[in-house]
Amino acid sequence: MRKINLLLSCPSDVFSNFGNDIFEAVTDVNFYFEKILDTHIELLHYSSSSYSQVGKPAQDHLDDTLIINSDACIAFFYHKLGTPTSKYKSGTDEEINLMRSQGKHVSLFRIYDSNNDKNFDSELDRYFKDISAVSMFKTIIGKEKIIDTVKIDLVNFITSTFNVELLMMGEPIEPIKFFKKIAHISDKK
Repeated sequence: MRKINLLLSCPSDVFSNFGNDIFEAVTDVNFYFEKILDTHIELLHYSSSSYSQVGKPAQDHLDDTLIINSDACIAFFYHKLGTPTSKYKSGTDEEINLMRSQGKHVSLFRIYDSNNDKNFDSELDRYFKDISAVSMFKTIIGKEKIIDTVKIDLVNFITSTFNVELLMMGEPIEPIKFFKKIAHISDKK
């Protein structure tokens, strides 16, 4: 089975508020991709996928273990930018930049509770104004949209990694349209 290591990069407010939703989205996509494409997404997060190492700053250790072992990254921001590191605005910012510098795929998301959400750190707002000049990001408005948005992003990323001419199931199909339909199926079992 093909395995894709996917780094979940985010400040603690994202993980505590939406971690379960993000894990559920990956689980839903895995349900189909394991059966159809013989592919499994392994979600890596510092809380469960790293080990302590004496003598190194924590972020350097995470970079050494998670960045090297990850094939792609999904990065989220909610109300705060996170904790600054020695070289970057936050640990998440560092992970985004290191993944990109290695030519790895990064999907960047900004989450709002509603269209009127004003509860974000002004530093985070400046960060997105700056990054929008060099990077695309997806805005998610409302907790209920997180699972579907992440599933669609993962489907698009994974199908882009396959040679679509080889994907055939009986009759020829358009794989990206097929998998986008899968991403919206909620009754998976």
